[in-house]
Amino acid sequence: MHQLTGVAYKKPKKKSAQSLWAKSSQDVIEDKVKKRLQFNTTSKKGQLAGIRQKVIGELFKVLDKEDQTAWEGMATEEHEEAKKDWKKKVDSPVSKLPEDRQQ
Repeated sequence: MHQLTGVAYKKPKKKSAQSLWAKSSQDVIEDKVKKRLQFNTTSKKGQLAGIRQKVIGELFKVLDKEDQTAWEGMATEEHEEAKKDWKKKVDSPVSKLPEDRQQ
């Protein structure tokens, strides 16, 4: 479809091992964030994302090196799969189906 519209598919970017781990550990992260917010009286709503990122970084650094390496491997695998799908979409011929052209 990108060949007809002139809008290119964006090449997928590799996610960090830390962000991949954070998706699977949301409950632990949110508990730590809530505890930190209870003790932080000067916190504003706009600072919640920053506090969450700081907690994610701290918790990920506490993991042992083997776990961190495993998450890095998973991130690399996921990126390779996304690149294969992207390459397949970019190199595929233009579809002649009306349904595909109506997107």
